[in-house]
Amino acid sequence: MPFTAEDSISSPGGRVLVSVEYPVKIYVTYVLFGGYEVSVEGGHYLAFSGRTADLLAGLDFAELGLTGVVAIQAVDAGAPRSDWIAQVLYGDILVA
Repeated sequence: MPFTAEDSISSPGGRVLVSVEYPVKIYVTYVLFGGYEVSVEGGHYLAFSGRTADLLAGLDFAELGLTGVVAIQAVDAGAPRSDWIAQVLYGDILVA
């Protein structure tokens, strides 16, 4: 079942019956960077494996492994530069 994850909220693309407990696996197949759909390396990534009862509390990006902290600093001859602009590219897509 397709789902979207945006602003820390995951939304299934269809109905998920949680009154009956059964196994659930959630795979991430692509992510959006700057409006571009980028396929996950290997075609899919197992982001969650549990039971329907586990979904009642919801999921967040941290549980899905979709977040990370990145620190970028421009340095010239060992000195930090605050007047330079840094860009983060994923392939040819500007993501930050």
